[in-house]
Amino acid sequence: MSRASTALLAALLSGLLASGCAGSGDDARPGAGELADYLPPAAPQVAVVDFDALRSELGLAADADVSGFELAELEPDEQRLVRSGALVLPQVRVVSQLLIDDDPLAEAMDGSLIHAAAADLFTTRTAAIATDQPFDEIAEVLSRRGFVERDGILSNPANGGEQGIGSSIYSAVAEGPDGVVLVAGSDDTLAALVADPAGGPEALRAVLERPEGATRIAAEATPFASPPASAACIVELAIGEDLGDSSGEIIFELDGEADPAGFDPEAAEAAGLDASEPTADGQFLSVPYSFAADEEFTPLAELFGTGRLGELYDCP
Repeated sequence: MSRASTALLAALLSGLLASGCAGSGDDARPGAGELADYLPPAAPQVAVVDFDALRSELGLAADADVSGFELAELEPDEQRLVRSGALVLPQVRVVSQLLIDDDPLAEAMDGSLIHAAAADLFTTRTAAIATDQPFDEIAEVLSRRGFVERDGILSNPANGGEQGIGSSIYSAVAEGPDGVVLVAGSDDTLAALVADPAGGPEALRAVLERPEGATRIAAEATPFASPPASAACIVELAIGEDLGDSSGEIIFELDGEADPAGFDPEAAEAAGLDASEPTADGQFLSVPYSFAADEEFTPLAELFGTGRLGELYDCP
């Protein structure tokens, strides 16, 4: 697997929350930050991207396609938009990670109409997508591609071949509350979300809301505690980025009082991070950073992607 594919795929192991804004003219549409509430409470990582804000950060048109799959033909800022889409949109991950160019959901959903999305594409394999596209249009394409409707859920019955090629990422699609498109890796998971949205991963909420930026990730620390002994005091991690001014912020939630002296600048430098002075707020440690505007993969992808984020804080 190429370095690019590895970094993007590993970045999907993490979780994110973006502050939301409902699109103009539709006050009923959930904002980006609210979409995490449509995911399972047990999700150990959540990614949320506010595509409206991200388009603005990057200076792109309000209807720039978040699922433009021919990356080589796109401008750098358009590529960044699509790479962010791979964090939260199952169809973009199928196409960009598995190199499948005939995915049913990719055909069904208009990427220029997607406003925001939240997802845990790795563990619970769920996503919530806010779009202006009528669900009937999406359902029509999926039905033509072999999906079968059962109790309001469009399910992919195939285990392989053309229709099942993305089944390792998603296999069921439905219209959820407030017109949100819900996607899951199994019929049972999706049926539970449609019937009773449980409010998302509440345990992550405190750290999810701290960093700013249209693209955010937060996760339980366990997958990123490397080596485990030195990161035992880290409870949760979050990172948010503003691609417009090439800046970001890492948040450590610690089991006890945060100590700025615990941040390891040498480890940060070794990880390619241009970090500023950290600040403590109770059990939270904030580390601002910047990165080059022309970097193909930003620290958000690289640090979570390599599992090195837990190395940046030395526990007592």
